[in-house]
Amino acid sequence: MSVILLNNIYNREIESLGQAIFSILLNKPYQFLNEVQLPVETLENYLDHYDVNPTYQVQISRTNHQLFFSVNNGMPVEIFADKEHSFFDKKEDLSFRFSGKDGQINSVTILQGLSIKKGDKLITKS
Repeated sequence: MSVILLNNIYNREIESLGQAIFSILLNKPYQFLNEVQLPVETLENYLDHYDVNPTYQVQISRTNHQLFFSVNNGMPVEIFADKEHSFFDKKEDLSFRFSGKDGQINSVTILQGLSIKKGDKLITKS
């Protein structure tokens, strides 16, 4: 049995869709990214500005229990956790992976379609 989905560019959404269809055909459980709630204390670790390049800066902010990202001080867009250090946009093929050492987040990797951007924390909190 095969599942073939055609698209003019690769993205994770089409891959996830193919895996879900294949799981349904095999009568196995399937799921797309599921939103999870992280404690506010955990969300606080991600807040800051990240420098991707001189013309592309990302700000991660929080309102209540929800994170938002904005590019170059643009309009904030809500992002959702699927696990600790991993967030996604429900409307776009866009995800964020945060990393660091010793419990300190110091970088973000932004995946959008075929594009992968990495940004280092620009401002450290005191």
